[in-house]
Amino acid sequence: MLTRTDQEIVQRCLSGDADAYEALVERYGGRVYNVALRITHDPDAARDCAQDAFIRAYRALHQYDPAYPFGPWLFRITTNASL
Repeated sequence: MLTRTDQEIVQRCLSGDADAYEALVERYGGRVYNVALRITHDPDAARDCAQDAFIRAYRALHQYDPAYPFGPWLFRITTNASL
């Protein structure tokens, strides 16, 4: 299976590939949950915040600058969703 960069996956999403985002969720899901858990100290709240963060990130993909790493951008969204 071909491993794609985060930037390639984002470009596929922006080009209309609705299924491409799943790869980012699989790649970052655990880390996003852990960021949310460190902030909320509540597993249920962390799951809700992680889901919210992925929704926010998907809606804001057009604002992501592929010149920078995707992870820190997503983790900032996660932090904001968890506070």
